[in-house]
This record gives sequence, structure tokens and C-alpha cells, in this order.
Amino acid sequence: MLKKIVGAVLAVSLTACAGSAGTVTDTVMSTVTTTVTDTSYDETVITADTGTEISLEDTAVTRMQDLSVILAVMGASPMYTSEDGAPDGYVRVTDGRFGTMDSFTAYIEDICADPLRSELLKGCGECLTEQDGALYAKQSGRSFFMFRTDGGVTISDADASRFTAETVDGDDLYGPGRAVFVYDGGTWRIESYTYG
Repeated sequence: MLKKIVGAVLAVSLTACAGSAGTVTDTVMSTVTTTVTDTSYDETVITADTGTEISLEDTAVTRMQDLSVILAVMGASPMYTSEDGAPDGYVRVTDGRFGTMDSFTAYIEDICADPLRSELLKGCGECLTEQDGALYAKQSGRSFFMFRTDGGVTISDADASRFTAETVDGDDLYGPGRAVFVYDGGTWRIESYTYG
């Protein structure tokens, strides 16, 4: 059985920096300690440190949004950057969580698992620079596209250590987005993603 969750997610195609597409929104899930409470598909949930049960669908949407922020910053998205006071060829990252390269790479390490984590961390050196206490993204004219989760996401191949989430809807050009999640370091992280 496929389960659905309603939401809206944007995505970015980062051919020069990150190599593929992801999603873009400004909603971010705080780090949670997770416990798999049941490995059967319909009952699998994670329990946040607040004691709240969160479904795999909710987790998938939130983590896809987290990855979207990463891709947007690396892609110099105007949603997360400004040209004000930036060095030539760069834009200043305006998201207050990311004032340094260290804070941005820590965010990647929290959201992603290898091989995606390694790919994104490597791309940071090509896309980002830190100067005078601020983080800057290189302007590159990358294209953006929207993943649409208005129709929900479907969860497949779920077990205690991994699952796949796919948006039901997509746009006419790129189609739906997919992310593979692994249970890594006590939480669900995105191992890879694709679209189309």
C-alpha cells in the first residue's frame, strides 16, 4: 500500500555544483533522535526526542525540504541570498543558520548520508566561500524547478534501515522527485535523490 502526505516542495537543478536536482523550501526539521518502533510498512514511525511520533511520509517531506535548502544555497538561489555587499561574482547567503562554511557543512552532514553527503561536501569548495564573517555562493545561472507534492508522496521499499519516497506529482519538464533514505547515525538521512 502506498501512503501519501500533502505539502509543497521546490527543487533545484544544480548541474555545475551538486550534479542533480533536489527540493527547495525554507521549512527545516530540527535534529531528532529516532527509534524505529515497528518495521512493518504501515506502522513504521520515528519518535522524536519530544515523544512525538512522525510518519515516514512526514520525515521524507521534511528531509526533502532540508535538502532543498542545501541545494538552493549552493545554487545561489535568490530565496536564500542577496547581492548586497557581495564580492563580484558572488551573492551573500542570507539564511542566518549559515554564516560560516562550518555551519553549512554541519547541516549537510546532519541531513545527508554517503554518497550524497560526500558529493555535496566536495561541491561546497566549488560553490561557496567564506569572507569577513559571511558565507557567499558563486553566481552561476543554474536553473530551478518545482517538485510538487500537492498530490502527496509515496513510500516504497520500507524496512528498518531504508525507504524510498517519491512525489506523486511533478512538473511537465522534470516529472516527480525521488529520495532514498537510510537510517544512519540514529536518524533518517537522504542517501541519494533523482527526478524524472
